[in-house]
Amino acid sequence: MGLWGKKRLCLLFFSVTALAAVLYAAHDNEIKSGVVINELCGRNVSLVGDAHGDFGDYVELYNPSDREVGLDGYALAKGAHKRRDTLPALVVPAHGYLLLFANGGTEENELPFRLSEGETLSLYRADGKLLDTATLPVLPDDMSYGRTGAKEEALAFAAQAGTPGEENRYVFPPVFSHASGYYDEPFSLALTQAVPQEGVSIYYTLSCETPDTASTLYDAPFAVTDASTGANVYSANEEISPGYMLDTLLTYSTDVLPPYYELPKSPVDKCTVVRAVAIDRDGNRSEEAAGSFFVIMEKGF
Repeated sequence: MGLWGKKRLCLLFFSVTALAAVLYAAHDNEIKSGVVINELCGRNVSLVGDAHGDFGDYVELYNPSDREVGLDGYALAKGAHKRRDTLPALVVPAHGYLLLFANGGTEENELPFRLSEGETLSLYRADGKLLDTATLPVLPDDMSYGRTGAKEEALAFAAQAGTPGEENRYVFPPVFSHASGYYDEPFSLALTQAVPQEGVSIYYTLSCETPDTASTLYDAPFAVTDASTGANVYSANEEISPGYMLDTLLTYSTDVLPPYYELPKSPVDKCTVVRAVAIDRDGNRSEEAAGSFFVIMEKGF
């Protein structure tokens, strides 16, 4: 390639880079300047009551801009039919929240429909521009589907404890330094948060039990070794192994009596199961992370 060709290639590269930067900035400004859906709750049992003291579904909007935004002409569309219901002519303060109760009512701060798990809610500006969408999953009582709040995950939603009218308190889950699988030699397993947060601790178990604040507090990488040398647990349980195997064999063979299952006299192959969770100062939990590790074992059977 000649000198002129190299110059043209460099010019093209910088042009594409500059265009990408402009588009990213425009997208970022769009997010920061428009009202967004911040939190959805379809099982509000005790989080917040409406003007009548009733607990029901709610939609929380958030204004990330530096100026208040009036909702005159804004609309929400629910489900596949996309019928747009005009919002009350209320104001969302700068960097503030607005709570709307999806209770089928017609009063201020009420929406003429209820939330349905599995349906998508879309927010439209007065000029018809689509601002945001969110699909409500199936959640336990008093859990909401809200924005994570992290800059790296500006558009991400996740299940979290409901926080109507307040900043979402999403706790990012632990991340393992090694993936589940087979390893030829022992290694050190490190646990970190997907996105580090202040005031958050990681707890883990190696016993297959659900981790909580009473579990082992993670403070440094720990060794994962061959678990097969440990005592047999499930395979040594007479109420589990022999009965299960005998019933299973009888199910498939009724003519010949199957051999009786004997408890193993030596250690059987085992793996190390690590279950971990991140918990903040207020007791908010992350989604659980888990991994299964076989050390110094061949793949397959």
